[in-house]
Amino acid sequence: MRPEPQGTRWEAGTIARAADRANRLSCTSPAPLRRHFPRDIVMFYFAYGSNLDPEQMQARCPGHSVVGLAELRDHRLTFPLTSHDWGGGVSSVGVAHGASVWGVVYDLSEANLTALDSYEHFVGPGDQHNLYDRESASVQLVRADDGSFPRRLRVWIYVARPANPSPPSRRYLDAVLKGARHHRLPEEYIAKLAGTAVLD
Repeated sequence: MRPEPQGTRWEAGTIARAADRANRLSCTSPAPLRRHFPRDIVMFYFAYGSNLDPEQMQARCPGHSVVGLAELRDHRLTFPLTSHDWGGGVSSVGVAHGASVWGVVYDLSEANLTALDSYEHFVGPGDQHNLYDRESASVQLVRADDGSFPRRLRVWIYVARPANPSPPSRRYLDAVLKGARHHRLPEEYIAKLAGTAVLD
């Protein structure tokens, strides 16, 4: 049995396993896809991983706006999918009673969401080629940065289909931490992130 890495342990979750093509998950190049979203839905997106990085998000979704700090309750951060471009595991969320994943809600245009679907390798609902599934979730907006007010929000999140779980690379974790600090996520949560075991 392979020993557990030292540091914070992030559980892998129980989503159906994806194909080996997950190893080609790209941090830079979008995959072609079709549009899959209702036109009457407000396009709020909850970011918890590398899309917290403001520079990466600006490159992927120019013109987006930040709504504010939010909490996804009864979930925890996981690294169930390996990316060769990042050189290690990339993040997802899994159900965990009493735990929370902190992140940021962005307000996206239709073009932004279409682009993000490509970057996250979401081809369509239930598609066998998805590396991430785009799902609807409810988060608590704790700090509104857009002049609105704290409230519950219905948002889109991307949830990985596990394939070759792995700790993240230092480069990936640093991107997440950069975004977490930029958006002023809770200090205790940032400290937990910083203690995550990484690949050598």
